[in-house]
Amino acid sequence: MNITVLYNTPETEEPSDQDTKKSAIEVCDALTKIPDFKAELMGITKNEIEKLRNLKTDFVFNLLEWTGHKTQYVIEALNLLDYFKIKYSGSHAEGYALANNKGEMKKQMQQLKIPTPKFQIYEKEFIFNELKFPVIAKLAWEHCSLGLDETNIVNDADSLRSKILDLRSKYDMPVLVEEYVEGDEVQVAVIGQAKVLPPQRIVFEKTQKILTHGTKWGNQESDSEWGDFEQYSPSVKFQVTELARKTYQELGSRSYARVDMRVNDNGVYVLEINNNPGIDWDDDNALCRSAKAGGFSNFSDFLKTIVYDALTN
Repeated sequence: MNITVLYNTPETEEPSDQDTKKSAIEVCDALTKIPDFKAELMGITKNEIEKLRNLKTDFVFNLLEWTGHKTQYVIEALNLLDYFKIKYSGSHAEGYALANNKGEMKKQMQQLKIPTPKFQIYEKEFIFNELKFPVIAKLAWEHCSLGLDETNIVNDADSLRSKILDLRSKYDMPVLVEEYVEGDEVQVAVIGQAKVLPPQRIVFEKTQKILTHGTKWGNQESDSEWGDFEQYSPSVKFQVTELARKTYQELGSRSYARVDMRVNDNGVYVLEINNNPGIDWDDDNALCRSAKAGGFSNFSDFLKTIVYDALTN
């Protein structure tokens, strides 16, 4: 089987931008170790999407990660793959678009009665805040925790107004503000036909309460550590698993995804779903940790499962 590992070439030296290429190389290397698989890299810019019209391959392992104002380029690429009936990994265009529009994602969660923190979207101007402080402000069209640090958690209207204006001036996009949920973060990988892999628990120590852009991609030291998910009660573990499965099934997921939650004494809350999350074989990656805990002994076997599931569904 000929497999093309498709990714967007880095436009900057930012670690989060370079990570896509790094992951593509790692995925390609792991795929070549599978008998009867031949894999090759294909990096493209947003001006080279039309190259997909002439692509000759049996399968595309899709690692395109344009987000924010550039989400449309992934949508264009996936629509071309669908038009030419080329099978690929990850979600279809609709699922990718939803995962990159937090406002629409949260609206769907509310309609589906998936528990999620109350939220408001700030488009162009500051509107009356109907939320209970503290709240957290996030870029509505981005991922990788871009624009996120401890100052995004605010306790009063003046601080919220200042943070919203700051984010909008820097990134020119709507801001999602939601009630901040204190507690552990749980990241849940779901693959194939809604198979939930062992969830990964993140416990926050000292002062840091969120996973910031600096801790993920910069030199900022993290005050978080991996915790023991099995220490939760059976009812909490059941809620986490079933909410992850429902979110995956209802919010445009396919092939593999990661559902991020917050857990505290008041319950379990779904923050967001990441369709086509970052994928590699690094123990700092929740998807990798879940795969290993779920019985996958190496990266190649995990990728092989993803490929064959996407081929048949």
